[in-house]
Amino acid sequence: MESARWGMELGETLEVTVRREVLEETGLQVEVERLVGVYSKPQKQEIVLSFLCRITGGQLTSTAESRECRFFSPDALPSNTLPKHRQRISDALLNKERALIRDQLTTSSQDQGLSRS
Repeated sequence: MESARWGMELGETLEVTVRREVLEETGLQVEVERLVGVYSKPQKQEIVLSFLCRITGGQLTSTAESRECRFFSPDALPSNTLPKHRQRISDALLNKERALIRDQLTTSSQDQGLSRS
């Protein structure tokens, strides 16, 4: 669920932002369990934080911010799951005590599987 750009609202903590954004995008209420990784995307001037969350309520549903929401087994991800997202999922499954720090150096075109023109 970290594919969107999240914006912290004035006065929000990071944890409150994560819970709000997940609810807005999926209909699920979650509690943040831990930081999985920090991903540097220098080509896009982005830092991405990935969190492991536990569902505490709500119902998985499409929202104004998502066309469709479904659960997938890690070994049965859709073929169009971007490599950067696959890496973040794999990192979460490592169940490390400490967050990973990774550089993700692909361009937007490479992320999307598009050829350069």
